[in-house]
Amino acid sequence: MHLSQRMARVQQPIIPVIGDWIRANPDTISLGQGIVHYSPPPSISGTIARFWDDPSAHQYGPVEGLDPLRDAIAEKLEAENRMSLGHRAIAVTAGSNMGFLNMLLAITDPGDEIILPKPFYFNQEMAIRIADCVPVTVPTDVNGALDVEAPQPFDFHEDTSDRDRVSQQSDRRCLFGAITTSGKCLVQG
Repeated sequence: MHLSQRMARVQQPIIPVIGDWIRANPDTISLGQGIVHYSPPPSISGTIARFWDDPSAHQYGPVEGLDPLRDAIAEKLEAENRMSLGHRAIAVTAGSNMGFLNMLLAITDPGDEIILPKPFYFNQEMAIRIADCVPVTVPTDVNGALDVEAPQPFDFHEDTSDRDRVSQQSDRRCLFGAITTSGKCLVQG
């Protein structure tokens, strides 16, 4: 099978490798991912059964996600998190990695540079390379903010260019992207 040049530049994911190690050592407990290893609570079993019995649940849905779910998320963000969405919209994806890749594909062109604060999830660098963009890794300070005054080898003012399109910021609780539309503009959450 021929592997495209684009995919040849993408690192292999570590998760399957760790999965192989765990299978080879059955008493190993993986703490590497936030994947739950237990069933949903019994209180929602009726909802799950109704979902499976509904033929429309097994069809393609809107690209942005189901409107009732998007509305519920928006209401939750406004009521519990006191976040006003303004003109922004909610999109529901099958995971943050899919959302990040879709965002990259929607707003970048091949060769664009993506500012990627260290540390970052390996999936983010993979997505950047899949989108045929260039990751520009940037050091962070002890609080996780971009360290724009970092010593060499990275100089924020010299190493960013008019090809920079996205700043990705992640922390232990959340993954989100901030879209920029011009060269040296950098938005952080």
